[in-house]
Amino acid sequence: MTMLIPALKRKLCRDLLVEVESTETGSVAVTSFSYPNGDSVNLYFTDLGDGVLGVSDEGATVSFLDRQGIELSAARRQIIKTMCRPYDVEFLTPILRRQFQIPDVGTASLALCEAITAVASIFYFVESPARSSLPVAVDRILRRKVENKRGVERDWIDRRHDPKGSFPVDFRMNGLGDPRNIFPVTSASKSLMVVAVGNFLRSHRIAGQSLAIIDKEAGLGPTDMNRLSLTVNRIVRGLDGNENEIVKFALEGAKVS
Repeated sequence: MTMLIPALKRKLCRDLLVEVESTETGSVAVTSFSYPNGDSVNLYFTDLGDGVLGVSDEGATVSFLDRQGIELSAARRQIIKTMCRPYDVEFLTPILRRQFQIPDVGTASLALCEAITAVASIFYFVESPARSSLPVAVDRILRRKVENKRGVERDWIDRRHDPKGSFPVDFRMNGLGDPRNIFPVTSASKSLMVVAVGNFLRSHRIAGQSLAIIDKEAGLGPTDMNRLSLTVNRIVRGLDGNENEIVKFALEGAKVS
């Protein structure tokens, strides 16, 4: 592996190879390829023995698809294997990997990047689920019953700690009194985002109790529900029969005349 970094720098042009470094477990190359969400494609190199090396994505491509809510059914896994074949890339769930010898490091790296790009493009061809009307309905309730008594901010961000706006709160009740956060949860991926926002706020000691309103069609599993229950203060399922509870939560702690 000692010759790998010099070989990478010789075989890959500067436009492709952004950075390469050696770690305790092997070498890592940051490339100019990227996933649809903008994250860079990184290559991880390991010694497989007998002069054979391996370059892989360490499961990052499958992880990207999972975060987009794309289920890897048996049929879809077979599609991925077929997509990888022209690049001599193996799909060893969840890892994409190509084997090579030192003289072929450039070809192997480029081929894996191309395979990763092809597999990640599944994201563009999976039909999105029907858009939930829940966020609009929640907004309507807050406009009608809360905004005349206290401030409601949409997509609220604490710019002091989150200048890039990565952790927005869907509805933030602000003004005099204790703040409140409300999240309509319309899918499993949205529930993960709510957990991420909740943990971010907690880690920065940003005040505010939170309520998650779960769309009855969200299809959350026990793991999703458990994560949410550990993150938010209250959970309600849908709006039917819960409208008064939502309004009461939004106004709790507020100093209203």
